[in-house]
Amino acid sequence: MLTDAEIDELLSSFDQTFPSRLRAYAMVRCLIDLGLRSSEVVKLQLDDINWAGGTIKLVGTKSRRADALPLPSATGAAIAAYLHEERPATSNRAIFVRQNRLRPRASNARYWPATEDVDGCEPASTFSATAWPADFCALARR
Repeated sequence: MLTDAEIDELLSSFDQTFPSRLRAYAMVRCLIDLGLRSSEVVKLQLDDINWAGGTIKLVGTKSRRADALPLPSATGAAIAAYLHEERPATSNRAIFVRQNRLRPRASNARYWPATEDVDGCEPASTFSATAWPADFCALARR
């Protein structure tokens, strides 16, 4: 459990040089403000947010129920900033996607796409310690 000071430190650690900072910041806001599990955050779909009603729908949760939660303004603002400024254009309906890059195949110097998704985006299916600021990783290890 993080203290209020640690949460403030975490939220302020996403500086301009951090790659995919808006995506990571919005995901952390979902974790902190909504109390979601990481698996629930990565399953969020664009249609799950009711912007006019200020709610977010959770489907396929551990309880196997569909729940609607109030969407805090800070969380909504973080998601909106990510959607407008950083999310790649894609037909994928997941809120949090990552841009696939070509990566080297271990056996030779050829390259291949990370997934078969036609527009180069896939759902953010996992959290990776390498995707977070070093400060966050240090906090998480405490």
